[in-house]
Amino acid sequence: MAVLNGYRTLVFMDTQAPRHTLLFVDDEPDILQALQRAFRKRYRILLANSGSAAITLLNQQPVDLIISDQRMPGASGVDVLKHALNVQPEAVRILLTGYADVESLAQCVNEAQIYKYITKPWQPEMVLLTVYRALENLDVQRQLQRTIALLQQQKSALDHYSLVAITDNSGCIEYVNDKLCGTSGYSSDELLGGSCRIIRSDRHDAVFYQTLRQTIEAGRVWRGEISVRRKGGDLCWLDATVVPLLDAEAQRPGHYVSIAQEIFPSAG
Repeated sequence: MAVLNGYRTLVFMDTQAPRHTLLFVDDEPDILQALQRAFRKRYRILLANSGSAAITLLNQQPVDLIISDQRMPGASGVDVLKHALNVQPEAVRILLTGYADVESLAQCVNEAQIYKYITKPWQPEMVLLTVYRALENLDVQRQLQRTIALLQQQKSALDHYSLVAITDNSGCIEYVNDKLCGTSGYSSDELLGGSCRIIRSDRHDAVFYQTLRQTIEAGRVWRGEISVRRKGGDLCWLDATVVPLLDAEAQRPGHYVSIAQEIFPSAG
């Protein structure tokens, strides 16, 4: 344990490094020691014995969760958590208070956007559960952000290579990418909200479209070569895949994703 400019850093070297870093802020040594004992086996612990020391620490080290006392000399808990919101907005912020100070609580909720407040004297089991749930929620949010970022990268790669459209189960166009617009000659404004029949050509008979429709309505992927008509009237051929997206409640396709590549410039 080292003392660094008014705060202490406790790093516990186990066979597996702790996943999260917790910052506890209080001017009462007994409170800091109690929090330290409760969490040191599972987490990396940072201790600050004043609000100003906590603010300095937040400028230097990333943390996942902060529990701060409200009434301290100098910077208050509201000041600490507001600063945390500005410099580390992802960190979970929890206020620890021994006073029924409604004004301070309201200020902390509104200005520091705290996750929760805990009143003194606190029960160790309640604090442990609060922290566990807060970090569990933080992990879910982080995983969601990673998944969204990955999906955005995949979408970008797909958009560079393929023509992509999404329709509802009535054939109404809900999404088109730029590559589809460039190939078809239609703008997104002309396509969105309209029927996919706008690009249908006369090169296929009714049986072809009926088979396609029956396949995707049954929840199966359809793949084949299909002719479409550009805005200018000429035809082009696509190697297309249509993937049904199931509606979880209705247990049937609610939307369809079409992904295609032009296989030769034009025919007709």
